[in-house]
Parts: sequence; C-alpha cells; structure tokens
Amino acid sequence: MAPNMEMIVTYGPGNLVCSLKIPPTAAPAEELRRVLEEVAPPATLGKKWNEMEIFYGLGGDRNTYYERAIVTEQLLTAHREDRNAGASVVFKEKACGWKPGNDIFDTP
Repeated sequence: MAPNMEMIVTYGPGNLVCSLKIPPTAAPAEELRRVLEEVAPPATLGKKWNEMEIFYGLGGDRNTYYERAIVTEQLLTAHREDRNAGASVVFKEKACGWKPGNDIFDTP
C-alpha cells in the first residue's frame, strides 16, 4: 500500500475479503490504479464484463464489472486523470451477502 493512502477492508466469514475502499487523497490517479492492481489483480477479478461511466455535476463514477468483482473509481471532471478521488472493490461472494442479479449492468 502506498504510504500516502489508506484502505478500509470489510471482512466476511473466515476472514474472507468482501470489499475494499480507498478514500480520496492527494495521491495521483496513477498511484491509485497501481494500488488497485496490487490489491485486486486481474486474476482475482476474473473476466471483464462491462464498463460504464456516470457523471453528475462535477463528479462521477467509473464502474467496471468483472466476473468476480465490481471496481468503482470516483472521478472528478476538473482533474480527471491526475487526482485520486477514491475507489472501491466489491467482491461477489455469497458469504459476503452478494446476490446475483441485483445490478442490471452486472452481466457478461
């Protein structure tokens, strides 16, 4: 983990990681992407299904749907590529309360 970032981890039964949240910091967006790849590597996420960006006012979200997780990056329109606005990873685990079909965009 980068020294200028923090991560909030939610665990399920048997210390199963259910979700990760990285709050906004002054760290660059590039650093956020590096950390995300380190804590949730492609092999953990599975096959990429869909990606969608939603903007509302000066901010928005980029949701990337994978076979075993959903990665959400918060975006700021003014500093889109050079500022870490925060991110989260939700792992699709039944033990964590995941219910398939609750998100209409979560399809292959």
